[in-house]
Amino acid sequence: MSPSTTIPGWLQAGYEVFVCADHGMSGEGAHGGDEAAMRDTAFYYFGGAKGPDPEIVLDQCAIAPTILSRIGVPVPGTMTVPPLMR
Repeated sequence: MSPSTTIPGWLQAGYEVFVCADHGMSGEGAHGGDEAAMRDTAFYYFGGAKGPDPEIVLDQCAIAPTILSRIGVPVPGTMTVPPLMR
């Protein structure tokens, strides 16, 4: 089953879909550093909640609190960046 048919089916069933990665990578294959290319990551959301403006740069530390809040799990106090949506 292709994503072009899977995601619409999940949305019709009431699911929300997140697609993300933990971090980016440099052209040489390095990752996990503090260069912009290594901090950049993909984050896609398909669902009914209003997300952030697609033109803004998102804080990578907001990914976990966002997903936790969407699935109804309390966000630990150690996660200090607010969710991208509620």
